[in-house]
Amino acid sequence: MAWKEVWNNSYYKIEVEYTMMKNVIANTTTFTAKRIRITSVNSYYSCNNAAGTVGIGVRSDIRGTQTKAINVGGGGSQTIDLYDKTWTIGHNGSGTPNNNPVYVHGYCDVGLGGSYHTPAGGWKTAAISVPSIDRSGGSAGIYVSSVSQNAITCVISSNVKTTLGRYRIDGGGWTNFTPSSALAVTNGGSMSKTFSGFSPNTYHTIEVQFRRDYNEVWGSSASAGATTPKPPAPSAGSIKVTAVTINSITVQVSGFGFGGYGATWGAYFFKRSIDGSWSSNGSGSTRTFTGLSPGTSYTLQALLRDNYGTDSGVASVTATTLPATPVAGSLSYSGLLFDRFTVSAYGYSIAAGISRFEWQINGGSWVSSGTTASKAYTGLKEKTRYTVNCRILDKLGRYSGVFGVTITTPAEPAGHIFLKVNGRYQRYNIYKKVNGRYLRATDIFRKVNGVYKRDV
Repeated sequence: MAWKEVWNNSYYKIEVEYTMMKNVIANTTTFTAKRIRITSVNSYYSCNNAAGTVGIGVRSDIRGTQTKAINVGGGGSQTIDLYDKTWTIGHNGSGTPNNNPVYVHGYCDVGLGGSYHTPAGGWKTAAISVPSIDRSGGSAGIYVSSVSQNAITCVISSNVKTTLGRYRIDGGGWTNFTPSSALAVTNGGSMSKTFSGFSPNTYHTIEVQFRRDYNEVWGSSASAGATTPKPPAPSAGSIKVTAVTINSITVQVSGFGFGGYGATWGAYFFKRSIDGSWSSNGSGSTRTFTGLSPGTSYTLQALLRDNYGTDSGVASVTATTLPATPVAGSLSYSGLLFDRFTVSAYGYSIAAGISRFEWQINGGSWVSSGTTASKAYTGLKEKTRYTVNCRILDKLGRYSGVFGVTITTPAEPAGHIFLKVNGRYQRYNIYKKVNGRYLRATDIFRKVNGVYKRDV
């Protein structure tokens, strides 16, 4: 509490006893007038008024006016209780009081030297300065200390004592948090805080702010930003061959894995080693390479690309396409007689090697000649049409197409005899009479060792 002199005219003075209580949270000052004291400042004069008036005011707001008998001897004083008359003085955002100074009015009708006397001017006024309130909130600090695929860890600080902070991500809404005890000291401190729930490969700004405990004012904020990294590359798996034809190879991959948080399926990619670019196969783990050349070796490769475009290592396998399918040729014949001929195959192409030739005559059963490309037929009929077909089986169990030739055997030669005429042998036919008709003999037989054999 303090006393403030309101009036002094060298005869008497008026003082007001008051208190000022700052409320830094509400940003107000409570002014309380407690008592008025009237003092005779000259021992010769006394101050007397059987019905004196006293009161207190702030600007035009007068309170506590009361009628009081004043009787102050020379050099003495009298104190009158105002019963805690209170005013609340507001402050602006920077802490400066809206009413400064406070004008305190003291009033007292007194008489001097025993006679009634009203001092000139009536109410007496004095200015009391109202201190400003510290409305500073301090300042925050922040820097990024580490980053993972889904989190950013920062060191944050305050230069004032605080037990309440808040943060926001990318300019969104504020979220309150309780700082560590390291910041709950007079000049503040620092702490580490991790902000999580982010997606990989994205940039985020983190802004922090602290409320000063002293006056519950939020200080200036600070921000820092970082980009979360992509997940590690997917791990490579293996690739194997599941099917081979003359112009295609089918492969299958397995064992590929993703690198870390946030990584999901992108696609499998395949290519031949001789190709310049990769081709996406989506989520399919099996791929057939087509349009290949027969009997050719190829190195086939695969990788897994995740949803962030990061590739795994490459898995490779080498395989050779099957040799070309057997190609049919043509048939020729030789040694044609009325009862026999020989057929031979030519113009065929068997890339995988010949297992055997197979032959068929006039739709009969197929018979093999092994790897011999010809077949002799005997015991045939004269003047008969024969169709001979051939097919070739390669060493991979594949047949060529069927190719053939049609042959007609000639008539069997007639029996004849040679006679020497004019020094030269000439051939004559032999006829015999059967049932009154002459028929040409077709064969002549002679007996050899008791057995008749055709004489050719």
